[in-house]
Amino acid sequence: MPLTINYKRNREIKEKYPERSDLEIWLMTHSWKIRKLNAKLDGKPLAELIRLDERLIVVIDGKNKKMNILNDVEIEDF
Repeated sequence: MPLTINYKRNREIKEKYPERSDLEIWLMTHSWKIRKLNAKLDGKPLAELIRLDERLIVVIDGKNKKMNILNDVEIEDF
């Protein structure tokens, strides 16, 4: 079972950044950059999260505001 990141914003952050999406705010507050991949898994987009020397492949579930981390997938597989 993959690890899950819940990126739904709280009320305090919603008031501070009303024009930003929940995902943009989560990326900004946790110092991650995102690179969306041209691939989908079960109809949900795949992306690569990048921070310093860390890289994570995630499946973005926009409906539930969660990202599932796929640790054992290599970017070259796509």
